[in-house]
Amino acid sequence: MKDKVFICYRREDTAAFAVMLHERLTEKLGTDRVFIDVDSIGPGIDFVDSIAKTIPVSALVLVLIGRRWNPARLADPRDFVRLELSAAFEQNARVIPLLFEGVPMPRSEELPAELAPLTRRNAVEIGTSRLNGEIRDFVEDIERMIAASSPPRQKSTGDQKKGGRIGLALFAGLLLIAVVAVAIGFLSRQRGNVAKTEETPRAAERQESGPETLRIGVTYRRRAFSENFMRERGLPDLGSGYEVTEIFPGGSAERAGLVKGDILRKIDGQPILDINDLSEQIKKHKAGDHILLEVWRGARATDIPIPIENEFTLYKRSCENGLAEGCVFLGFFYQDEGKDPARAAALYRQACEAGNGEGCLDLGILYEHGTGVTKDLAQAAAWYERACNARNTAGCVNLGGLFELGATGVRQDPSRAALFYQQACSNQGWPGCTNLGRLYAEGTGVAKDPARAALLYGQACDAGEAGGCNNLGVATYSGMGVDKDPSKAAVDYRVACAGGDNYGCKNLGNLYESGQGVQPDLKMAADFYDKGCNGNIGLACTDLGYLYRDGRGVEKDPSRALTLFQRACDLESPDGCSAAGLLYFNGKEVSQDIARAVALFKRACDGGSAVACNNLGVQYEFGGNGIDKDPARAAALFRQACDAKALIACRNLGSLYEKGLGVPRDPQKSADLYRQACSGGDSIACTHLNESKAR
Repeated sequence: MKDKVFICYRREDTAAFAVMLHERLTEKLGTDRVFIDVDSIGPGIDFVDSIAKTIPVSALVLVLIGRRWNPARLADPRDFVRLELSAAFEQNARVIPLLFEGVPMPRSEELPAELAPLTRRNAVEIGTSRLNGEIRDFVEDIERMIAASSPPRQKSTGDQKKGGRIGLALFAGLLLIAVVAVAIGFLSRQRGNVAKTEETPRAAERQESGPETLRIGVTYRRRAFSENFMRERGLPDLGSGYEVTEIFPGGSAERAGLVKGDILRKIDGQPILDINDLSEQIKKHKAGDHILLEVWRGARATDIPIPIENEFTLYKRSCENGLAEGCVFLGFFYQDEGKDPARAAALYRQACEAGNGEGCLDLGILYEHGTGVTKDLAQAAAWYERACNARNTAGCVNLGGLFELGATGVRQDPSRAALFYQQACSNQGWPGCTNLGRLYAEGTGVAKDPARAALLYGQACDAGEAGGCNNLGVATYSGMGVDKDPSKAAVDYRVACAGGDNYGCKNLGNLYESGQGVQPDLKMAADFYDKGCNGNIGLACTDLGYLYRDGRGVEKDPSRALTLFQRACDLESPDGCSAAGLLYFNGKEVSQDIARAVALFKRACDGGSAVACNNLGVQYEFGGNGIDKDPARAAALFRQACDAKALIACRNLGSLYEKGLGVPRDPQKSADLYRQACSGGDSIACTHLNESKAR
């Protein structure tokens, strides 16, 4: 019986969309009726055999086509997408192309003969302006198609179990080893653009901030052409192409006769498949080589040979001829290749003064981080504001970030931050929507409004902003402004993680560890924690360290755990410092180092870890190991931890009040603290409370 849905996609093209679609379909149909390579093929299983077995029982084959689908790869008979589609047509399966990001249907001449039927299939266009909504609507249509072709089956759900990490008390029941890990989710705070680091290369910023540039002296952007646009330009039905947005004065493109508004469709006789394909093809050439561009102007296509130029020469000449964008790219060159950020700052300033928002943005980044200029956050704010006024949404977002947190020279003003986030959001600066939503969720600078926060997160997520997807998952998991639904939160976290938001990976790992919204799977939890940790999320390193420490889902490895805890600590995760301190303190699986343990406890406590404050308090209560006994300091630390809901610290503080150590003896306060800890589940506190009543 044909009752399955097969998802055919390329990972480098539409992985995030495929994951979202898979999650929505399994919600409706069950996991056993939806095939996707990531979740449906077990380790060691032959991929081709899986296709051969699954396609014949599939009622529908969904073909996801985005900007990097690349029909040219289908020429390889071993290409998996070709194998999947060939099998689908051989089995007469119903094939539905899904077009993302405005891409046109591939033309028959771009496909092998056996796949030509794809061009005759009615396609569904999925826009990114309301991505979640459009996928949800499409899934409902799929459900109706499947229901019409097969009898209903019971949805596969599996057992859902709540779980968590149980805190164990050592040192005569006084030292807290870990807190309960609950998948509450952590919000992402987004930047518009960030300073150049090894983890965030400049090339990524350049791509995100605007049009691409070529070493032929043009900037360009991809466009999907409306009927009106084509009619006004006298163009045939091209569907989409790459529009020249700027010509560098004196560049080879200008000398060859290109003008603003020209449409680029082919390079060296090959179709330009996506924005990266065009730039990558040009990068294969060296200065002095020629490329052949198919250029549409009006209803005519012309092949124009254009020489490749030396980048530095091109940018320098363009900047000298007054093109602000040339100055920006020359600044990139000096910052990245020339290692002269001071010269880059001067060039960014020149571009900004000429009205180029990108130049203002990049100069603000240098001032914020003290790169090539003296660090000056007030100056950074001023340049970000100029960028924002030039409709550079990244400038609005970064300016909002300075006002939200406050800094030397910038007075903290969350209300003003909200205005700049709103300005970015209104101009499709989606990180601005994410950050504005977070302010509404917290009631910071605006009236608290969780429902509006969820709407803003959804708006950003639908546009492909991964941080918005993560924050929407947090809202959905906890029921803040939307109905509580851990399974939908898992979908949002998965999309966020696939889109590069590392908090999404960490949060999804929490769900797999606790079994909330997904089947419990410690191996999957470890995998997602690892992704988050590699993305510099300290909390993810800490959670992965706990799994290695305890041998849960991974082979037990205390040394690996310690490395992860120390990495988390270096990433300013207090829980990582605390966990590393415990390993050093106990000295059972790593070499004991009490002094180092206490230093880590102190660092963690200062960072807000209630566990560490309690453990540090224990050291001061008893003294020894090179630490002077100081009950008063112990009491202050226990109070700090107790106020932060560490119940064992409430019990320890109660003990000090009972004995009059470091605080005046006070049986009533002692009983109250024992009662507080007991009501939270601390059985030892309950025993102390009963004993105090008996006395």
